[in-house]
Amino acid sequence: MHRNGIVIFVIIISCSFKAVDLCHSNCECTDKILTCHNFTKNDLNSVKFHQSITADLEQVYITKGDIPELDIRNLCIGDKRLDSLITLDLTRNGITRITQPFYDCVPNLEELRLSHNHWNVSTIEVNIFQNMTKIKKIDMSHAFLDNSDFINIADLQAVFSDNNLQALEELSLDHNEFSIFDKNSANVVCAFPALKKLDLSYNFLPKITLYHKTCLPRLEYIDLSWNSIITIDDYSHNGLLFSLDFIQSGKLPNQTMLTVNFNGNEFDCDCGLLEFRNWLISTNVTVASKNELKCHNGNLLNRTIVSVQSNEFKCFSVNDSSSTEHIVIGVLVTLLVLVVLVFSVCVFLNREKIKRFVKYRVKSPGENEYMSVDDTVDV
Repeated sequence: MHRNGIVIFVIIISCSFKAVDLCHSNCECTDKILTCHNFTKNDLNSVKFHQSITADLEQVYITKGDIPELDIRNLCIGDKRLDSLITLDLTRNGITRITQPFYDCVPNLEELRLSHNHWNVSTIEVNIFQNMTKIKKIDMSHAFLDNSDFINIADLQAVFSDNNLQALEELSLDHNEFSIFDKNSANVVCAFPALKKLDLSYNFLPKITLYHKTCLPRLEYIDLSWNSIITIDDYSHNGLLFSLDFIQSGKLPNQTMLTVNFNGNEFDCDCGLLEFRNWLISTNVTVASKNELKCHNGNLLNRTIVSVQSNEFKCFSVNDSSSTEHIVIGVLVTLLVLVVLVFSVCVFLNREKIKRFVKYRVKSPGENEYMSVDDTVDV
């Protein structure tokens, strides 16, 4: 019995040393979790890394590396896929391109982290999410590095459309300098019927419109904070406020209430924002820090939007502006006419002296070049 215990102990120790020996030097390996840092493309292609991969892996973290081009097949065990893998973290690798669909290697993936990489929005391979029917969370924050002045979320349409992301519940697109959210952009995010959380914060979006009444029926949280929103469209069937109310109205008592975050936007509290203020007061949608949203213009600067009375939301009158401009122009023209008249009178009264002045200035050499003091012109 004692000998059997020793044998078992030796086997366990031997297996442990074997597992350590098979693990890449930049990785930490367990049966279900593989964590690697500071990887390059050569590391991904190395025998040592392939030995670190086991069929039972559930979580893989490959971060803080230098992998501009990633072939997802490097994660496979030969021709075998990692069917047990549910979490894949590829953050901070400088990825500009992924050459193969994730489904080729990790078909049952539920969470994918691609943040802090260097993609160009318009050049992402269109099929990388193809057949990923079980994925629930995609993090693409800080993921794009574009030189364009105007980055449209609609450019992601080719990436997400027709890829059967029916189970996707969370999508993070924050910190990406997106500046356009149009109808085609709405088609991108509205393609996810199970989506519960949409993060669009820290972009440059001036306007958000969902356009479709059936868009995002299960939405629980949408983050629009720290964008460039200064006003909200009127309450209409295509407007954001109507869409949020419509989503909330479809919630069952046991479902999570819809929350929207507008913090960090610099609202202009003119007459165009009155409907938004009224909506803030009456809506059943939960608005994060609703009582702290402030005006960023004119006499209402730093006033909370909900505290501003209806009659205080005023717009600058175009007619008043035109009248003021006409008055200013009239005054300037009058002053110019007066200056011309005064100058003309002075010239007329001093015409003889001006003639003598001109005559003396054009004298030939040898003649007196200077006028007497009495000949100076009185202006």
